[in-house]
Amino acid sequence: MSKLKDRIEEINKTVQKSRRINNLLWIVVIIFVGTSIYFAIDAELSRQTAIEEKNKADLLVIKNDSLYQEALIAKNQLVINDSLKEVEIQQLLAASNLDLWDQTKKTNSLIAYSDYLEKTPDSIAQVNAALNSYFNKEGYVQLVETNGNSLIVDVSLSLEGEYAKFKTDRSVRNGAIGVDNAGSSNPRRIGVVFKGQIFKIEKTFPSKSSNSQSVWALIKYKQ
Repeated sequence: MSKLKDRIEEINKTVQKSRRINNLLWIVVIIFVGTSIYFAIDAELSRQTAIEEKNKADLLVIKNDSLYQEALIAKNQLVINDSLKEVEIQQLLAASNLDLWDQTKKTNSLIAYSDYLEKTPDSIAQVNAALNSYFNKEGYVQLVETNGNSLIVDVSLSLEGEYAKFKTDRSVRNGAIGVDNAGSSNPRRIGVVFKGQIFKIEKTFPSKSSNSQSVWALIKYKQ
C-alpha cells in the first residue's frame, strides 16, 4: 500500500512537472508568436511609410520637374523677347543713324563729320570716304615762321589725322619755299586758306637750317 501511494505521488509530481514545462513552452510560443506578429506589423508599417515617402518624393520630383520646365520656358521666352528688342533697337539705331548721316552730309563740314564719328565709331570707313570727297584741294603752306612764330592753332577732332586752322588768311603754293623735295622747286600761289578754316596736315617739312625754325606742310583743304 505504501509503495502504491509513493508511486501515485511520483506520478503526480511528474504530471505537475510536465504541466509546468508545457505551460512554460506555451508561454515561449506565445511570446515568439507575439514578437513575430509585432515585427511583422512593424515591418508592414515601415513598408507603408517607405511607400508613402517614395510617393511624396516622386510627387516632389514631378513638381520640381514641372517648375523647372516652366522656368526653362520662361527663360527661353525672355531670351526671345530680348533678341526681338535688340533687333528693334538696332533697327531704330540704323534708321536714326541714317537720318543723322543725311544731315551730316548736308552740313558737309569737318566738325559735322567729327560729331557723327563720335556718335557712330563704327562708321570710320564711311566718314573717311566722305572726307576724300570733301577735300578737293591740296598744296603747301607755312605753319611756323623762321623766328619760331606759329601761324596756326591746333584743332581737336575725332577724325583720323592732324587738323589745324590759320590765325590769318594764308596763301597755298604748289611747293614749299626753301625746302627740297616738297613740291615745285619754283613755288607759286595756287589758292588760299582763310582765317579759321580747318585743314588737314598731311606731311610736315621742318627747315634743315640751324638758323631757321620754319616749318612747311603739305595740306588738304576745301575750296
